[in-house]
Amino acid sequence: MRQNGPPALTASTAPPQATAVARTGDRSAATARVDCVQIHLPHDWPDQTSNERAGTVQWTWRNGLQTGGDSGRIEDLPRARDYLLVVPGSRVLTLRARLPAGRAGRQSNVLGNAVEEMLAVPPDAVWVTVLEARADGTTLLAVLDKAWLCAVLDTLALQGVVPARVTSEIEGLTPQGMGQWSMVRQASGGFVHLGGLESLPLDGAVQVDLPAQAATEAPLALQLLATERLATGTPGQGLRVFSASGLGTPDWAAWSEQLSMPVSDAGPWQTWPPGARPRQGIDLGAGLNRRPRTGAKGLGAYRVPLAIATGILLTHLALTALDNWRMAREIVSLRDGMEARFRQMFPETRAIADPVLQMRRLHEARAGGSGASAPEDFLSLMGQLANPMAATGARASAVRFDAGILVLELAFPPGTTLETIEPAFKVEGLRITIEHVGAVPAPTAGANARPAAGSTTATLRVAVAP
Repeated sequence: MRQNGPPALTASTAPPQATAVARTGDRSAATARVDCVQIHLPHDWPDQTSNERAGTVQWTWRNGLQTGGDSGRIEDLPRARDYLLVVPGSRVLTLRARLPAGRAGRQSNVLGNAVEEMLAVPPDAVWVTVLEARADGTTLLAVLDKAWLCAVLDTLALQGVVPARVTSEIEGLTPQGMGQWSMVRQASGGFVHLGGLESLPLDGAVQVDLPAQAATEAPLALQLLATERLATGTPGQGLRVFSASGLGTPDWAAWSEQLSMPVSDAGPWQTWPPGARPRQGIDLGAGLNRRPRTGAKGLGAYRVPLAIATGILLTHLALTALDNWRMAREIVSLRDGMEARFRQMFPETRAIADPVLQMRRLHEARAGGSGASAPEDFLSLMGQLANPMAATGARASAVRFDAGILVLELAFPPGTTLETIEPAFKVEGLRITIEHVGAVPAPTAGANARPAAGSTTATLRVAVAP
């Protein structure tokens, strides 16, 4: 993170082109925008105990060389090209942990499991961001309350504000020498900055009017931290203390004795100027959905699945359209070929509606007009059966013909079987079905049976093979 000092702003007015927006809350109606707005959240935001402070935030803005600040509700924020969300330093806890090498150590579930044992909280209850890899093989992690951070981002998104980056108040502290600590005293407790990117929130409210006996007590968490660092051989070399407005002044000498390091008053803690770059630096909210996840705007969470489903559907429709186009081309090509062949055979035809049907009718007309016999005619079928009938000694006892189908009832010499009949009646170009093979019984008195008694009979159904 880039670190800037906490001097007062160069201006304390709202940006001229955003004044109406800041007072009316109608950002959609304004066309002018400032370059960047930094949103500073208090530790207890939103404060549910006070109607006057509920949802109140401070912001600083930058437009070219002009800077300024104001406070109000989220609805009063001026329009900006970029937004930078600054969370309280008391909301950020830094821890050191050993992570797997490579990209596996950057996955959110791995980071959550890495701090689970140290904090005794479920991995999905915190949001962990990698800050830096240290020389001792450990990695410095920033830990925030995930539910609180998501609620903040959702509230901003519902007002059309999507931060380009999430940072903390620690970025507003000027760097100090090795072992020099900085503390920010706030009504909620504040935080202590240990140098670099490392910080520790200080729990416990600070009284506004400190009684004499309490003014000598340094925060218990700060005392424990100083004792721990002294035991590990990395004690603090000095502590400067910033105090929020309205807080009493403690006994710095007593603090110095308790912490075993010199403690100095650094003056009031002021909102740091809008000098940070909204799109450069460590993002404590990287990977979180910054769009509203409730109501009608909750579809943003399904953007990726919807995009994948839409892509699959469009690809399917494109392939189907391509197949239909190719089939239509083939149909047109086949029809053109049939029409060309048709005109070669019947050049006198003017209009061609159905080439196949017209060709069949013209062929039948020509064949009938010339007296030629068609393959499916009675005489043609009987002529092709003459040789098989002679070879088997068969004679016809009944003949029926209808629509190209010839049905023969034949009588064969006694002892003729189906195995003898089938090979003999395999004629190329004909489809012959043999039915009802049997023997003729002895005639009864008065019976007039044409086949001789003992003969073999069979019914043959003959048609031209397709």
